[in-house]
Amino acid sequence: MLGRGASDASSPGVRILCIDGGSVRGLATLQALRSLERAAGRPIAELFDLIVGTSIGGYLSVCLGVRRMSIDECEAALWSTRRSMEAAQGNGIFSGARRVALGTAFDGKVHAESIVATLGPTARMDEVASSPKVALVATCIDRNPAKPFLFRTYSLSGGSSGSSSFEGTCATTQLEAARATTAAPTFFPPVEIGGRVFVDGACIANNPATIALAEAAALWPDAHVEAMVSVGTGLQSDAAHPGTSMVDWVAFQLNMSMDCTLAHSIAAAVLGRGRYWRFNFPSVGDVVLNETRIPVIEELVAKAKAHMETPQMRQDVADAAAALCGRSASTPERAASPAAAGPGAEASPAGTPASEASPPSSPVSPV
Repeated sequence: MLGRGASDASSPGVRILCIDGGSVRGLATLQALRSLERAAGRPIAELFDLIVGTSIGGYLSVCLGVRRMSIDECEAALWSTRRSMEAAQGNGIFSGARRVALGTAFDGKVHAESIVATLGPTARMDEVASSPKVALVATCIDRNPAKPFLFRTYSLSGGSSGSSSFEGTCATTQLEAARATTAAPTFFPPVEIGGRVFVDGACIANNPATIALAEAAALWPDAHVEAMVSVGTGLQSDAAHPGTSMVDWVAFQLNMSMDCTLAHSIAAAVLGRGRYWRFNFPSVGDVVLNETRIPVIEELVAKAKAHMETPQMRQDVADAAAALCGRSASTPERAASPAAAGPGAEASPAGTPASEASPPSSPVSPV
């Protein structure tokens, strides 16, 4: 019971964090999460029951929810990845030639080495604390059509949990899961795990909000969503379609696949104000995914920090933190009776930039 009519303050609801993909722009994501931690007075891992991430958001989900790393440690890990990419990229000529000849700018070794320093080579997804539950979204491409595939820290078989709408596994290493969710086409080669082939989850669900709602419904079928926080990696400028060449159309399709508006609009319509917050950053989304220039990245971080200090964002962060901390720490799966009933909020959510505005309070039309 996840929708607007499923709120009941007498029983603990589900608290969900969703983190978009966006490569180096994940450094902007961390500024929103830092603000949330400060307002709540608790680390991210203690604020949520379920964390779902795509691409760099998936990597950060493991770092924050599984490894229990601090925001500063996550920032250091992303800066380390930048240095690895810069060293492998050289002056750009080699990686460009490799992309033309072999289809990817970097080989799998570079990809693995950029992650293993943080997550290690053998730590498993299913050997972690029971809370928060964490899922990384990848795109499975060994069958047609491609489908979302979730690398989970939990199993949905047996017990009181339902069945997920999405295929997935917990029987893999954190390294393999992180490589799969971040295997961006043309940058890194596909990742093969257990005979299946995966690329970046952003190819199918760059904003994993709707996937997270489906997972929560499977994990806690009788619980309501008490709060969902969704964090983006920047809004792109409103620009005209560049042209009609094959290259232009490929770029256009890639941008379409990474658009996060639809998932945001659905989550906003389902949950409404008071239970859903979306934090995103204007003037950051135009930074290219493989950006390694320090001044550009430092400007990205500065803009994200400045945005989170605006009066509206400070209020939205305070409201989200209050919703996340406004109940006991017991999670829905530990509660004796998580059933829910009662009216929910009907207004559009806070924490939404004007260019990613929420839909009216009535449900969205079928899409």
